[in-house]
Amino acid sequence: MLKDILEDHSSLCWNKRNTSQTSTSSETKACNLSYTQIADAAHWEIVKKEMNLQIAKGVNGSEAVVQFSSSVTSVLGGSSSEAFQGGIASPNGKIYFLPYASSKYHELDSSTGIPNAFGSTPAYAASIGGSLGTGGKIYLAPHQDNVFRSINTNDNSIENYGTDTNLGIGSQAYSGSVSAPNGKIYFVPNSEPYVRYIDTKDNSIGRIATTVAGSFSAGVLASNGFIYLIPFGSNSVQYIDTKDDTIHSIGPTLPNANKYINATLAPNGKIYLTPYDETQFRYIDTNNNTVVDFETPLSSSPSGKFNGNVLAPNGRIYLIPYNNATFTYIDTANDTITNFGTNPNSPTNTTFRGGALASDGKIYLAPHNIDNYYYIDTKSVGSFCDSIRLSYYWNKQ
Repeated sequence: MLKDILEDHSSLCWNKRNTSQTSTSSETKACNLSYTQIADAAHWEIVKKEMNLQIAKGVNGSEAVVQFSSSVTSVLGGSSSEAFQGGIASPNGKIYFLPYASSKYHELDSSTGIPNAFGSTPAYAASIGGSLGTGGKIYLAPHQDNVFRSINTNDNSIENYGTDTNLGIGSQAYSGSVSAPNGKIYFVPNSEPYVRYIDTKDNSIGRIATTVAGSFSAGVLASNGFIYLIPFGSNSVQYIDTKDDTIHSIGPTLPNANKYINATLAPNGKIYLTPYDETQFRYIDTNNNTVVDFETPLSSSPSGKFNGNVLAPNGRIYLIPYNNATFTYIDTANDTITNFGTNPNSPTNTTFRGGALASDGKIYLAPHNIDNYYYIDTKSVGSFCDSIRLSYYWNKQ
């Protein structure tokens, strides 16, 4: 407890130093909150105001996709095939690429562009995705392994919370996790019928009594305290009310398989879904719990279009290409889609799986089936202070 308080105090001091001297009192308050405090619904209006202030500063050029650093293989000391699934930003200034088939855990110093491998991962696709919780810990979602783990970014140790004692966890159990203001880390069901969680107050593993319908690829926390589950195989959007751990559905029915792979909350209260095999762009309007179609549908091919998305300080949500030939962004100011750049692994593809926003506005991409490191230079003029950038709303996969 004392450690968490000291870390929150450290985050507070850091954000005071990184807040513009010309900020108004409301903007300063938003950036002086710790990343764990930002997700308190009582702070949403000042958080939104600060984000919109930065977004209004716009861009100073066209996006660029940049290759940097040494090869993934040389850093890992072996194969880079299917290396990582997602990226999480840490309070220590580094970005952690979450293991998929990688035999090691991975961190990237975004200030130098130098990657580093550490430790040993338990098994192929043992986890998929994760989220930053209290105390600088990244909670990994069990996928093909039944052990709940976290990366403690303070010393790069791996912490083990045990297995669920009520039911066995099957293959491809969970895909991603979401940290909530109530101190719980919720795991998003893929093949499992139950939402499980780690209660960080006592590190116990629990589950919500109600089952979910179908499979989901990710979860997104909104300012209303709901965690929206993003439908992959499920035919509906469902959400967890974290106030009482109940599960609810919202319409309409969404046909097709392998629909959406992730999603991102924007300051306008919309959660923009990232197409995988789906052709229709959609968002969840958390202001009235509706699902809305927008923009011209995509072609049905390729399958596995994108894998991951990141909100930048210019108000654009960048969709990370998996098999798609180009990079794409959603402009949340007018709900339009723009393509740019080319997938560097084309035509082999299955290139990237997610990424994370650094303090300089660059999005560092998690290599999957590519042996090089890349970032998107978003050309954002504004910047999100660390407490917003690291917060539960956005810093998850």
